Amino acid sequence: MRLPGFWKEEAFWSDRRWAYLAAALLVACSVLVAFTFLDYGVTYDEDWRLTYGKYVVDWYLSGFNDTNALQFWVVSLQGGFTAALAYMAGALSPIGRFEGVHLFLAFFGLLGLVGVYKLGTLLGGRFVGLLAALILVFTPRFYGDMFNNMSDVPMATLTAFSILYLVQLLRSLPGISKAVVLKLGAVIGLALGIRTGAVILIACVGAGLFLWILQRWLLSGEGLRQVLSSHLPKLALVFGGVCLTAYLMMLAWWPAAQARPFYQPAKGLWWATHFEYEIQVLFDGVVLSNKDLPWYYLPKWFLITLPEFTLFGLGLGLILLTLVTLRRGIRTWMQTDIGPVITLVVCVVPLLYSALTTPPEYDGIRHFLFVLPGLSALAALAFVQILKQGGPRFRIAVIAVCVGSMVLTGVDMVRLHPYQYIFFNRLFAGGLKTAAHHFETDYWGASYKEGVEWLTANYAVKPGQRPKVASCLHPVSTSYFLPEDRFDFVGSYHEGSITARPDIFLATARWGCDKKETGRVLHTVSRMGVPLLSVIEVNPAPVQQSSLTSEGQ
Repeated sequence: MRLPGFWKEEAFWSDRRWAYLAAALLVACSVLVAFTFLDYGVTYDEDWRLTYGKYVVDWYLSGFNDTNALQFWVVSLQGGFTAALAYMAGALSPIGRFEGVHLFLAFFGLLGLVGVYKLGTLLGGRFVGLLAALILVFTPRFYGDMFNNMSDVPMATLTAFSILYLVQLLRSLPGISKAVVLKLGAVIGLALGIRTGAVILIACVGAGLFLWILQRWLLSGEGLRQVLSSHLPKLALVFGGVCLTAYLMMLAWWPAAQARPFYQPAKGLWWATHFEYEIQVLFDGVVLSNKDLPWYYLPKWFLITLPEFTLFGLGLGLILLTLVTLRRGIRTWMQTDIGPVITLVVCVVPLLYSALTTPPEYDGIRHFLFVLPGLSALAALAFVQILKQGGPRFRIAVIAVCVGSMVLTGVDMVRLHPYQYIFFNRLFAGGLKTAAHHFETDYWGASYKEGVEWLTANYAVKPGQRPKVASCLHPVSTSYFLPEDRFDFVGSYHEGSITARPDIFLATARWGCDKKETGRVLHTVSRMGVPLLSVIEVNPAPVQQSSLTSEGQ
């Protein structure tokens, strides 16, 4: 491999050695997962989703007689694909229920790395694929959710494969690959089996077919009517095949939709876009209702939580795209490869929808993690295109900025472990310590595990006594880790399940729950100088250690 001018040689970007490095990255991430998945706590979402997963499994095991899955809270308005698989993983796990779930969900995250590598390779060669996978794994909001987010990271993985198969489909036209149609429909169907909002992927398939028609018209020199008459019936067949496959796959994981095949999906989609529950959201330093958020809520969250190197790549790509369009015109631009265009569509359409309709949102970008694989692939492609275009000094500068930013983000991820999902960038958010005054940090409540571990190791319990412990958010986030032989868990203030006034109170600051009880702060779980959870002694009792705050792992 020659160094002078090597970035202009296409063989360099598709060299097989990049595939070996991508495999090494996947192995390294797998080893990291194996050594760290036990560090992650239980979030407020997991317990009731696992309950729904159990009901989905029971629906089948009972021969469709157990109908709990048809009417379980609002969760029956969504499919149970990952919930059912996660429930089975937890039930079969020899290391603990939630520990098995976390390992299973981490597998989905690793599968997402495979998907984004394949997508990047399809768009620009193996080096782009490797870089896309690196960008995604160094995206803290993705990595931090990878272990205990039962919906959004699996959605991101399935979206990566959806874009991959959609690009393959569009490149194969006017021929029809039945295998690609079935694979595309299947992965979209599985996504619909998690969230009804995945219907936006169906819309993106339609947009991709429309763009192919437009591209065909520009390239062929034929009239639009002639192009439509020649290809529209075939494209309608392709679209119908994708939709039918997706619909059947969705039904397989959604008992309530099996009972009401059209009403339930429609109701689920309406509920997803008209979230009925009002949630208080800290945004820009002001507590707002999730129904009264500004249009820029989601764009700003992406701006302050994506790593700088991702924003840098996307920004360079946007500048390059603008220059090419101005120089060559929109007609010439439309005649280029449709792959990056449709990837951009899949990423931008959901964000535009959110900005234009302002549906109720909360938890930052959590519900839109599915656009991260596409953004990672586009950022990687933009970096490569810039390296091909610029001079030696410019290339070195781009590489230095990218590598330096990635290393800095990696250091932050280590310092934040296992709460990588509270990451804020320095460029637009000023870092975690500054952003914590204006935006949510530990919205998941995963820090209760660390609080319980400190309490168990350091709180002296007199013989014959069992101190009463209470918490906020979901009770299981605390009770699952609390030794029953030493402490008595009396419920959660947020859930309204308190059965007695506690001696010890564990609370995050979200929704002001740490103000429910007063007392002496025994310990604070914190990262990078930002407190996440307080362990409060309501009724004084002796402690073994006088240290009040710890920062590390």
